[in-house]
Amino acid sequence: MRTPWMLAERMKMHGLDYLVIATNLKSHKIFESRGLEPMHSEFVGSKLYEKLGIKSFNPVVILNDLDSNKTEMVRRFKQNFKHDNIVTLSNRKLENGSGDSGLKLVDRQAALAETLEAVVVRPHLFQSINADFGALALEEITMTNQEADRKRVRDFAFHPSGSLIMLRRNKEIFIPHGDTHLLLGDIVTVIGNAEALQDFRLTGSKCPF
Repeated sequence: MRTPWMLAERMKMHGLDYLVIATNLKSHKIFESRGLEPMHSEFVGSKLYEKLGIKSFNPVVILNDLDSNKTEMVRRFKQNFKHDNIVTLSNRKLENGSGDSGLKLVDRQAALAETLEAVVVRPHLFQSINADFGALALEEITMTNQEADRKRVRDFAFHPSGSLIMLRRNKEIFIPHGDTHLLLGDIVTVIGNAEALQDFRLTGSKCPF
């Protein structure tokens, strides 16, 4: 199952703090081989949960090849740890209790269908993105850099492997162009690889140009 380490790499790309708990040594070694730093534990009990300082509002993603194991882990986090921010792949048993707002289920088949749709409907865009950019992600960044206030988009030297694709100002959403002025508090949506996203973060937050 490649999803866990691919997700960890994307969290790293976003510059987010994350913790990987690998429940078997094989998975642990795969994470290490990719430059990630997993923790190995065959069982996540209350003592480990408290030791790691996990808060009930922290997102916890549960991925397991066996539906029975996954369902048991969800139950443990909800009932034993009182955790209310859990994300996992859906199965029939979890769907029956999906009325709980603290549990977010991802439909594996729907996600696959969306990817296949992109391949069929936008083949050239899909291929160029994968070939030229590698791992690509979207991110929202709030403009807080005083020195960026009221500058035009064309005045910024954005990273070549990224692009600013949308801007939200109060309740207004629009596509920016070269003469668009960026204001403090604007929320910009950017797309790019790890280097580009980091460059956008520095540009929009607190580092001067």
